[in-house]
Amino acid sequence: MSVTSVWIGAVTESTALVVTKVTGGSVRVAVRRSGSAGVQYFGPIIPTGEGVARVPVTGLQPNTRYTYQVEVDGVEDETFPGTFKTFPIPGTRASFSYGMGTCAGASATTPGVAGTLAANRMSNSPIFETMRQQANQEDWLFFAHGGDMHYYDLGSNNHGIVGGGSLTNYRRAYDDVLLQPNQHRLYRNVSLAYVWDDHDYGPNDSDGTIPGRDNACQVYREKVPHYALDSGTGGIYQTWQVGRVKFIASDVRSYRSPNSDPQSQSKTMLGAEQKAWMEQVLLADDGTEALVWLMPSQWISSSHADSWLSFQHERDEMVQMFGDTGWLNRMCINSGDAHALSIETGTSNQWGHFPVYQFAAIDAAGSAGPPTDTGPNLPGPLHYGTMDVRDDGHTISVVGTGWDNGNFWRSHTWYAQVDRRAVYLDYSAGRISPPFEPTDDDQRIVNDVTAKRIEGGQARHEVTEGPMSVHLPPEGVGRYDQSIDLNVAHDSQLAGQAGWRTHLGTVDESRYPRIRIDLTKQTDIRGEVTELDSGDKITIDNTPPWLPPEPI
Repeated sequence: MSVTSVWIGAVTESTALVVTKVTGGSVRVAVRRSGSAGVQYFGPIIPTGEGVARVPVTGLQPNTRYTYQVEVDGVEDETFPGTFKTFPIPGTRASFSYGMGTCAGASATTPGVAGTLAANRMSNSPIFETMRQQANQEDWLFFAHGGDMHYYDLGSNNHGIVGGGSLTNYRRAYDDVLLQPNQHRLYRNVSLAYVWDDHDYGPNDSDGTIPGRDNACQVYREKVPHYALDSGTGGIYQTWQVGRVKFIASDVRSYRSPNSDPQSQSKTMLGAEQKAWMEQVLLADDGTEALVWLMPSQWISSSHADSWLSFQHERDEMVQMFGDTGWLNRMCINSGDAHALSIETGTSNQWGHFPVYQFAAIDAAGSAGPPTDTGPNLPGPLHYGTMDVRDDGHTISVVGTGWDNGNFWRSHTWYAQVDRRAVYLDYSAGRISPPFEPTDDDQRIVNDVTAKRIEGGQARHEVTEGPMSVHLPPEGVGRYDQSIDLNVAHDSQLAGQAGWRTHLGTVDESRYPRIRIDLTKQTDIRGEVTELDSGDKITIDNTPPWLPPEPI
């Protein structure tokens, strides 16, 4: 009687799912609240013929850390202890962190331990231990794995693996992942949210036509801790919620049309069933205000066929769906596939203009990755990312950070505006303290911009109408020109970049750089004023006679 492997996932505010492989009979899980001597037992569960027991853990307290151990036939196994933290109550303000990464096993820096089907297509890198330690220090709620957990390419009969995409091989692949001590330690101590990409689903660049498709879906349901899936052997798409943040993890393989099919309205990466489900999740009234899309395939690519570049009609359809359901300016993507760290802030993402964080590769040989607006990508292994979410009530900020072997690489923050505040101040009632003086601010006017692509073309935009035009006064303000070099994917993006930059400067009219409010006297508005943040609105009315009469 012994425990072979343990991992945990599908955590919510009150539940979790422990999946273990054992030799022996009845399985229970002992769960202890950290710092408490009490213990709760869940089970018993009789393992499958493969020795797998899926043990639901229920009735937990929200936002609480627990430890757990597996018990087989009444004997508690101390070989593989684990820990996890429950989520905050859905729909409530909550700040939290999680980790994210993809791709481990192709030309790994640390190949898998002996006894696997193909040790050179697996990883036991110390980077998994680095992530576990950071998870412990930063209290990660979960680790989001965006695919290519291994590189067995089942069905290809490569790498010395025979038997194709059989049930036996798919089961063995997950067993081999958990034979890697560093991976195993991470996955049993941080709740896992995982969807596959091509190499851990089937052969390289695989799609929904591979013979092993149903076996892959069946074994995922048997062996992996996951959130609710449809019945049968359908796709592995799923959703969960943390506070006011909605997460959607997409299956980009089991419904996928071949990449080589001609571009058409019917060509699909996600499939009609998954998209219909996704639309209902986006429309759900669940108190969420920000969206993270865990989507393994590259969203932005200028040349890679195994990306959304090969599914242009459906990519446009997805942008339309996010816009119609109100998420387009409150979302980001966590992605992988290409073996490089990259961060796109949304400026040059012409398909939705939302940020894309690609955190790869955990342990695989480097590749260039997609074009981004933040500078050169960082190809190579020992890469992962963290996402730090802060919910301030009216604004949710999300900081995505790339890490290179545990060292800071680059970060970007995006904001989901939940509820813009508006504060009304009556000047005649003494709300504003002197001095209160406008300034004529025209120092950053730019109305003629030439945008140049590095080693490419250029585009120019002029403001030719209105008070900020290039015409001399009184028709305009005169010419204020600027030339800028940009790292964009295509010359077609330059016109939009040039036009956007003509709207960044201040305007040639009165501006109020600061206002003064004496909160020791204006006690009734103290709360309103101190909670103001970027993006909120202040209106000042009944202004003094030396200023224009309209509200400011």
